[in-house]
Amino acid sequence: MFKIILIIIYYCLFIINQSGYGMALHTYNYTWEATAILLAIMACGYYRLGRTLQPALMRGFMLLLTAVVMIPWICGQEVSQGLSYLSVFLVTLLFAALTYPPKILRIASFIIGGMGLIILWIYANDNILSGWNDNAIAMIGLFSYLFFAIFLYDKRLPMWVKIAVTVLYFMFLWKTNCRSAHLIMILAVLLYYFQRRVFRTFQQPWFNILVLQVPLLIALLVIYVGGGDIVDNLQDWTEDNYEKSLFNGRDKLWGLGINYFLDSPIIGTSKFLFNYHNSGIAALSVFGALGYIAWIYILLLFLKPMTPYLLDPIVYGCYVSFLLIYVQQSLDLGLISPEPILIPYMILGIGLARVCQIDNYRSRIFAQRNFIYTHKISVDENNNANI
Repeated sequence: MFKIILIIIYYCLFIINQSGYGMALHTYNYTWEATAILLAIMACGYYRLGRTLQPALMRGFMLLLTAVVMIPWICGQEVSQGLSYLSVFLVTLLFAALTYPPKILRIASFIIGGMGLIILWIYANDNILSGWNDNAIAMIGLFSYLFFAIFLYDKRLPMWVKIAVTVLYFMFLWKTNCRSAHLIMILAVLLYYFQRRVFRTFQQPWFNILVLQVPLLIALLVIYVGGGDIVDNLQDWTEDNYEKSLFNGRDKLWGLGINYFLDSPIIGTSKFLFNYHNSGIAALSVFGALGYIAWIYILLLFLKPMTPYLLDPIVYGCYVSFLLIYVQQSLDLGLISPEPILIPYMILGIGLARVCQIDNYRSRIFAQRNFIYTHKISVDENNNANI
C-alpha cells in the first residue's frame, strides 16, 4: 500500500508543480527536499541498484554535477537552476530503491490512468480547469496514459481494457489539439503491436544514443534545413486542421537557443532564459557542450541496464514510455527545466527497480543451484571415501 500511495503522491505533485498554486508556493522545492529525506531514511536503497550499477551511476552523476554546477560556479556563473534540475534524479533513485510486485504496479497504473481520464473529462466538460491551456492538459493526459501503458505490453491485461482506455484517451486528447500527444499515442500503440519485432533493435548499442539525439536533431533540421514544398504543404495542412502554424514559433525559439549556445559553447548560459520547447536545445543552451554530453551520458547509464531485459513486459513498458516522453519533448517543455516534470524520472526508477528485482531473483536461483550441486559433490566424495 505504501508504494501505491507514494506513486500517487508523486503523480499529484507532477500536476501541482505545474499549476499556478504550485508555482506560487514553490512546491517543487519541497518535493525534492522530501525526496532527499526519504532517500536518507532508506539508506539501503542505493545499494539495491546493484553493485555493478553503483560505480557507473556515481561516475555519471559526478560528471553531470561537475559540468552543470561546479565548472560554471568556478567561472562565476549562477548555478542554482542547474542544481534544481539535478535534484530530479533523486526521484529516479528513490523509485529505483523499492521493489514493485506486478500487482502493485498494475493497481497504480489503473489509478493514474483513471485520474488522467477524469482530468481530461473535466477539462472538456467544465470550466474548473479553464486557466490551463490545451498543451498543459494534453501533457497531463499523455503522461498519465504512458504510465498506464507500462502494462499495455503485459499480455495478462485483457485486450478490451487496453482498447477501451486507449480509445478514451485518444478521444479526449483529440479535443486538446495537441499534435505531439496524438502522434505519441499512435507510436505507443504501434510499439505494442510490433513489440516482438522491435525489441531487438532497441537492444542494439547504437539505438539509445541515436534516440537521445532526436530532440536536438529535429531542432537543427528545422533551423537549418527547414523550408521546401513538403514543409509548405504541412504548414497548410496544420493551419487547416489545428488552426495554428506548423512549428508555432518554436523554430524561432530554437534558433535563439542555438545563438545563446554559440555565445558560450562550453558551459552555456547556466540559466533557463525562456521556454525552449525542446529538451536538446535546452540542455545545449543552458549547460553548454560539456553539460549536454554529461546529460546524455547519465541518461544512457539509466537506460542501458534495461535493454537486456526488454522481454519482461514491465521493463519494456517503462523503457518505451520513457523514450516516448523523451521524443515528445522535442516539441514541448518540462523534461529539462528548473522544475522538471516528475513522471519520466519516476518511470526510469521503476524500470531500474524491476531490473534489480529480476537480477536478485536470478542470483537466488543460481545460488540455490550452486548449493545443491556443491552439496551433491560433497556427498559423493564422502560415499567414495567410506567405500
